[in-house]
This record gives sequence, structure tokens and C-alpha cells, in this order.
Amino acid sequence: MLINMKTLLMIIFVYFCINPLNVYGEDLDISGNSLTLTIDGYILSCAKPSIYIFENEQWRPSRRDLPAKGNYYIDNKFIGYGWCDYLVCNPIEQPIKIDLIEYEKIGEKTAPKAHDNNADIKFPVYKSISLKGKLKIEIEYYKDSKCKDSITYTKIFVVN
Repeated sequence: MLINMKTLLMIIFVYFCINPLNVYGEDLDISGNSLTLTIDGYILSCAKPSIYIFENEQWRPSRRDLPAKGNYYIDNKFIGYGWCDYLVCNPIEQPIKIDLIEYEKIGEKTAPKAHDNNADIKFPVYKSISLKGKLKIEIEYYKDSKCKDSITYTKIFVVN
């Protein structure tokens, strides 16, 4: 059977659209509300994966952004002040564990008694929601220790 070059290129293109090429290797496991992933390379400190949900025939970003600095509650647990302001290129710690959740702001409340200096300030309250259905994850990482040559890891998967 003879296949012309145009047909062969189309087959290769479709194959890699369905099965993205991961040059540096991967090992992916989905269990419950978390994804465990192994990728060889480097990542900037404070980097977060992007997770998208396929709804109404399009991808929408999950609501995973929390205040970059300041206090807030997640699932009734008070999260104290913290932020990331110093970027460093680090080897990726193995394995990467990503919670498959998004956050919904449900109100505000004051800090716990241990934080009396903030007694009158109201802080946002979020609840976590498990992500289900067709999801896409994107992680920007680097193959070099100076974090100059970026690669975007992309994977589409289904969580029931």
C-alpha cells in the first residue's frame, strides 16, 4: 500500500494532536481529587499549573487563584499571611502532586482569636470544589537549570 507524503503528514499531525509529544518523559496518575505527575526538568519557584475545564464546547480556566498576599480561609481553615516574591530556578521535585480542585468565594469573616491584631478585619472565605469531567493541565517548565528554555507540558484527561 502506497501513501503519498501529504496523507502521511496529515496522519502524523493528527496523531500528535491526540497524543502530545513529551520529550522529557512523564508518568501520570489520577487518584481521587489529585493528580500525580513526574516531569524531568526545572521550574520557577511560585509557579502554578493551569487547569482548564471543558464546558459548553470550550475550555474555561478553573478558579484556582487565591489572594497572592494576605489572609484568607479555605474550607474553614485560616491561612496566614504569605506570598512569593523571589523567583528561583529549581529542579522539579518528584513527583508533582496537584489537587484537582477550584475555589469559590462564599463570604468573609474575621481572623481567629490567635490573630487579635486583625480582630476587626474581614477576610475572604473560600470553599474547595472537586473538579470533574474533561480537564486540561498546562505546566510551564524548563529543560535547563537557568530556566531560559521553556516548555509547556499539556495533558487532557477525564476525572469521574
